[in-house]
Amino acid sequence: MSHTALASSSESASPAWQFSSCCIDLDQTDPGEEAWKLLTRLALGIVFSMDTMMMSFFLYSDWARAAIFGGEPTIPSSIVLLFKLNMLLGSTLTMLVLVPPILRASWDGLRQRRMSTDTLIALGSLSGYAASLYGIATGGEVYFDTATTILVFVTAGHYLELRARARGSEALERLLARAPDMACVVRGGVETDVPAAAVALGETVIVRPGGSIPVDGEVIDGAGSVDEASITGEAEPVFKEAGERVYSGAVNLDGRLIIRATGVGEDRAMARLVRHLREALTRRAPVQRLADRVSAIFVPLTVLCAALAFAFWCWRDGASHGLMAALAVLLIACPCALGVATPLAIWAGMGRAAEGGVLVRSAEALEKLAGVKAVFFDKTGTLTKGTFLLRDTIPAAGIDGGQLIGWAASLETASEHPLGRAVVAHARAHHAVISPVSEFRAMPGLGVVGQVGGASKVAVGSERFMQRMGWPLCPTLSAERARLHGEGRTVVCVGWDGVARGLLGFVESIRPEAPETVRELTALGFAVEALTGDDRSAGEAVSRRLGIRVHSNLLPDDKERLIAEARSRLGPVAMVGDGLNDAPAMARSDVGIALGCGVDVTRETADVSLIGSDLRQVVWAARLAHETYRTIRQNLWWAFFYNAVGIGLALFGILHPIISALAMVLSNLFVVGNSLRLARGSAPKDKDSVEETFVEEFAAAG
Repeated sequence: MSHTALASSSESASPAWQFSSCCIDLDQTDPGEEAWKLLTRLALGIVFSMDTMMMSFFLYSDWARAAIFGGEPTIPSSIVLLFKLNMLLGSTLTMLVLVPPILRASWDGLRQRRMSTDTLIALGSLSGYAASLYGIATGGEVYFDTATTILVFVTAGHYLELRARARGSEALERLLARAPDMACVVRGGVETDVPAAAVALGETVIVRPGGSIPVDGEVIDGAGSVDEASITGEAEPVFKEAGERVYSGAVNLDGRLIIRATGVGEDRAMARLVRHLREALTRRAPVQRLADRVSAIFVPLTVLCAALAFAFWCWRDGASHGLMAALAVLLIACPCALGVATPLAIWAGMGRAAEGGVLVRSAEALEKLAGVKAVFFDKTGTLTKGTFLLRDTIPAAGIDGGQLIGWAASLETASEHPLGRAVVAHARAHHAVISPVSEFRAMPGLGVVGQVGGASKVAVGSERFMQRMGWPLCPTLSAERARLHGEGRTVVCVGWDGVARGLLGFVESIRPEAPETVRELTALGFAVEALTGDDRSAGEAVSRRLGIRVHSNLLPDDKERLIAEARSRLGPVAMVGDGLNDAPAMARSDVGIALGCGVDVTRETADVSLIGSDLRQVVWAARLAHETYRTIRQNLWWAFFYNAVGIGLALFGILHPIISALAMVLSNLFVVGNSLRLARGSAPKDKDSVEETFVEEFAAAG
């Protein structure tokens, strides 16, 4: 993906706002390049300002004058003028290098009828420079050192902030670099090496053993093991054969794969993920808009305070003291810390989330997650693995259990139902005889029926299916069915030749981390409940094992209604599901969390997408959201405290402008350091993971 493409993607999703040039600008499309440009400006500014600072040090240092002039109390006026002209040259060059970006940003703000922090910096530095020119003309004091030092401090602080963000952007580019630059395609029956960006949809791509896959696609011929650890984090290589999907950036370990391209260029899964992360960081959270509203009021008030300070101290101690007081107010009040407090903490928090395989769609979603009071889980496929084990086999009197399993498995070989797969797996594990099937029919929601072995008509399904078939259960099987339901089993009936012949009882596999996840969420103060379309007995079985309330027999509309009721009853709600059949409930919730997304991170209903299937990521993400917004609150409180104290000292004439500029930068760096603590935290690791997922590199920004 090119910088231009990324820029257009970001600009299309970005609102018409921008931070000041002295603060982090999340709309920069290439912060690395911007950081290097700024470093060049800073280096030149330091070189040009050093001469000004040395001359200033000499003019205002008694011991320096004594060392050169033998203790003479004064310096010849011609020497003083020469020094001042030298300072004028150095400060002018410094201004030419460092002021233009600040003036442009300030002018852009004024054209939009708003005053930014750039306005304060521009007023402070240019006022000092103009007053110095007046001092040279009239023989008065000069303040070139103040004007240039302000700019150097501000630019240095901006560079450090921008460089911190640039590391994250560089990581995103490295993600895309994992896909190869060249691809082998078949054109006109001839294998040809072409740039990967030139591969068209539908073209045939050949990947040899040891090669990286250049595009997303479907295997149409060949087979082999593929290492997708850099994409999904799964340590175990995945065997791929015809009909299966592969993704760019994965490594073909063995075998020769022939792939039909289904995702090229910016449509590749890896490129979509990079775009997703970039766009997430350009969407603003409500807390950021609050900081903007505060700044919009704060900056004009600061200018007014500076004007009052100038007027008061001019009246009391003269224009020189008044100018210093006004400059001090302008610089100490520059709310850079206020502008950096929120976006940098969100950047660090979202980067750390990506490291843990948690992709947050927007800053607003992260803020909402921090305010969630209740977590609802879908049962099947979320709290459970979505797979079943055949636990009970109950044949009717005179029926052989092996025959019951064998005939049921024979019929289910033609079915894709999870219960059917469990029957077949059990039959094969116990070496049951599986016979050929004909006239197979599936009855959605009821069961399957067909001819087994060319003779017997066999049916497998629910009790209602048996009743429709006219094959009622005998009293003994009815009693056994009630008992199995009471134990939380999912029960299937098996019959042939017009008679129900037995029952099969299934248990659903609970995810091993589910009990721990529920305990931790409860300990954190969340209300935890589950939703399922299964019957009441299956829901109660999960309820007993996890100790939570489970709502059963729910259709998608019922789940949506329960989420709406829970929001009014419990407060903001997060819904955890697979993002597909749970879409209505996830859309209704405050935060939708899609589990096990793998490379499919663009599910529209999910505010948060989990790359893996570990439920502990939900707990970790909730804690991270709370930690991120605790850091934001700390930053904002510090920014308000610093500005309140600093403006008070400046109004009383205690602070020199240079001290104000230094204090502003130190305050800014405090906020940067506090925010970057988020990126240094640990991320949840799957015990089977041997390699970082490619989104983890994104968190290297910290």
